[in-house]
Amino acid sequence: MGVIFVLFLGRFANTILLWSQVLNGFLLPVVMIFVLILVNRRDLMGEQTNPKGFNWVAWISTVAMIVLTLVVAYSSIRELMSHPVS
Repeated sequence: MGVIFVLFLGRFANTILLWSQVLNGFLLPVVMIFVLILVNRRDLMGEQTNPKGFNWVAWISTVAMIVLTLVVAYSSIRELMSHPVS
């Protein structure tokens, strides 16, 4: 897939790279939540579930990622709205 993008959309490479990272930023908190739910299931992980201390750190990191994603999205949208296209 990467080769196809470079060969056919090479002149838009910077834009593709930018938007792929934006998409990664929005999907990362969702993936983190599902991973944390899975690693805390005793029926799935047995005795290898997360200890409580690690769970606190992991959930705080996840919430921080969500907040930071929302802040960046809000500031980007606000900036786009304040500079109308001429």
